[in-house]
Amino acid sequence: MVTKLTIANGALRLLNERSITSAELTGNLREPARLFNAIWDDGGVNAVLEAGQWKFAKRTLMIDSNPSITTDFGFANVFDKPSDFVRTIGVWGDASMNQPLSTYREEAGLWYSDADPIYVSYVSNDSNFGGDYTLWPQTFLDFVHAHFASKIAGPLSDLGKEMLAARKMFLTDALSKDAMADPTKFMPAGTWTRARGGGGRGREGRWL
Repeated sequence: MVTKLTIANGALRLLNERSITSAELTGNLREPARLFNAIWDDGGVNAVLEAGQWKFAKRTLMIDSNPSITTDFGFANVFDKPSDFVRTIGVWGDASMNQPLSTYREEAGLWYSDADPIYVSYVSNDSNFGGDYTLWPQTFLDFVHAHFASKIAGPLSDLGKEMLAARKMFLTDALSKDAMADPTKFMPAGTWTRARGGGGRGREGRWL
């Protein structure tokens, strides 16, 4: 089971540090525990969730405009971001979400659009989405360990540079595996394909 403690010890393993106990983590009884807690409390989970458009953290909502906020120019409607928002994945103006909005603005914790309502997919840190550690795939968890290890070691130290390289490697792998979870996409039929299907003739008048 993935917990804050197992994440901490995963990072410490990469640093060749002795594991910490739950009591040590809770009470900041060792320097590694103090460092990990400081990074964790300084938006540590949001930082790793923000690194990709993770499927396990994806949440989609219909959002109505906020009538108490008006604009003097530009887009007609203003929308509040949800409290569990980490980063935008996509914004649509239709419930079927077939046509993404090409004209909207994201600014100062708000979305602006002429559409109302809007349909938004975003990375969520809610306890039922990205904040549920049991949903984290192993490749993402490897990246999380390396992320915290790089922060604990510090970017200027030799070990920190090594951990930053590991973080980059694990992030690339996690993003690649996450992308593989997308539905299969088919290319539009080309001229040759249409011809094979009966859409044209060969040079001698024979169907290809």
